[in-house]
Amino acid sequence: MKTIIIIITILFTTNAYALRIESPPEFTNLADTNQLTQLNNYLTKLQTLVNGKYNNDVLSQAPDWVANEGDMVTFSSGGTYRIYIYLNGDWRIWTSD
Repeated sequence: MKTIIIIITILFTTNAYALRIESPPEFTNLADTNQLTQLNNYLTKLQTLVNGKYNNDVLSQAPDWVANEGDMVTFSSGGTYRIYIYLNGDWRIWTSD
């Protein structure tokens, strides 16, 4: 019984870091509209994660571009549903195997 309580305590007291955004870009001149746009985009991503709202992009064609490690997209076409994850330089189909 003591072991079960310890396991439950560990499970409910650890932090989860599954959703992450990139490091903040460096801004040197916020009068530059490009840098101000980057700041707004970064703050929007941060606000989305803090509020717990996260949606994958839904595609009707398999992804074929170079992405960041860990990027995910949802695929939906003709009754076929998949989750693609970019790992080790290639898009992989997630399976429950």
